[in-house]
Amino acid sequence: VREILSSYAVNEPRIKLCFRSTNGHISEASNSALEMATGDWVALMDHDDILPPNALEEVAKLILDSPDSRLIYSDEDKIDQNGKRFDPYFKSDWNRDLFYSHNMISHLGVYHLETVRKIGGFRKGFEGSQDHDLALRFIEQIRDDQIHHIPKILYHWRSHSESTASTGDAKPYALTAGERGINDHLKRTGSRGSCTHDGAGGYRVRYPMPERRLVVSAIIISNGNTKNLLRCVDQIKKAPGSIDWDFRVFPSTPKVGRLLRTAGLPSETLLEERREEETLSVFLNRVVRNASGELLWYLHEQIGELDEGGVEEMVSHALRSEIGAVGGKRFYHDGRVRQAGLLLDYERISRPSFHHWNGDSRGYMGRLTLIQNYSAVSTDCLMIEKKKFLEVGGFDEVQLKAHYLDVDLCLRLKDAGYRTLWTPYARFCDSRPRFSPSDIMKQFSYAFRQDTAYMKGRWGALLRNDPAYNPNLNQKKKDFNYRWPPKENE
Repeated sequence: VREILSSYAVNEPRIKLCFRSTNGHISEASNSALEMATGDWVALMDHDDILPPNALEEVAKLILDSPDSRLIYSDEDKIDQNGKRFDPYFKSDWNRDLFYSHNMISHLGVYHLETVRKIGGFRKGFEGSQDHDLALRFIEQIRDDQIHHIPKILYHWRSHSESTASTGDAKPYALTAGERGINDHLKRTGSRGSCTHDGAGGYRVRYPMPERRLVVSAIIISNGNTKNLLRCVDQIKKAPGSIDWDFRVFPSTPKVGRLLRTAGLPSETLLEERREEETLSVFLNRVVRNASGELLWYLHEQIGELDEGGVEEMVSHALRSEIGAVGGKRFYHDGRVRQAGLLLDYERISRPSFHHWNGDSRGYMGRLTLIQNYSAVSTDCLMIEKKKFLEVGGFDEVQLKAHYLDVDLCLRLKDAGYRTLWTPYARFCDSRPRFSPSDIMKQFSYAFRQDTAYMKGRWGALLRNDPAYNPNLNQKKKDFNYRWPPKENE
């Protein structure tokens, strides 16, 4: 190898060589290379991987277009020993909580060199996860808007029996190093979270419940099925922990409200009266103003069979200062996924993520089992701090009558600087049918058409290009299958 490299350097003056006297493994060897670097940026790659011909040109174009950028990453795929490419990872735009769950930056990662030197380059002792640790320390020095994603495959990761591209079990020490790197980052940034390896190649960051007691207002939509409503309330009351519950039931229609008044609801369950002339947005905002909880949990009466720890999981994330709305993982009775967050869609405004996937699947690139940020979550299971809800003005009473209140709320929370979070560790069974007659009929209403037009006018750019998705994935179904024909012939 030394002879080959020396022959390259003779014929190409831009190649600089450093032959170390001792084996410093990947971290110290990389730092020796960083000492020789003279550019403004450094792109990281492994010795046996391949850069496509357009890789550095695409990076250079982005730097020229966005001179304030500091960290750039691209999509990637794998390549076997016979040169066959496979398993492309079409990534989301910058997704901080997903990055805590696995190294989504990875390849091709391009870093501003001055900042890399400022943080001291790579850390010895984090071999196997040295890139993840570098990126964790790097993002502490920059703003989120200085991180850019190029949705093109600009890196082919070599897969062989001893590489982590082949299996995460090939380098188990890398998982331990990654866990330490994330915990160090959380400690440096003042977070109370703690990270553990999830046993399947990713990481889980847990956040503690407060030591004090807190009140959560469970705001339950009811279609008038008293049996389901009582079962839902009983399930919630069984949740352990230091939570006092404020149950508020709001009927889907005034007619349902009249039905529930005669149903004999439990004394701790308050039935909210909906006036005939009130739009849903006005009604729900009035319910919130009267709610006593510091946390609001919107859910449907037909959500039940809560997994142990699911409520605490949602509460612990909702109390994080940087998180707005929190959603959980909802299943049909047969175990298929009903919803795992909402994906934005211009025609339908939103679509349920991973709809009908096997509930035991890890999903596309593990995303069905990793805590992450989505653009929106559904009010069928949405938790938020009351003060954050009120800060952004609650549901839009002026422009929206009854539809897309959750999507609009989450996007306004995003504008206010909050992240919407989805967690797979809050699991709920949802017994509602996929479609109901009312769901079908609402599409013919004037209010539905009016609300749809407003959402397209207000949020059209995001609806066309959801930052939590990728333009190289299926745009019609938003099902995480590959787009066909491909967006670009690279």
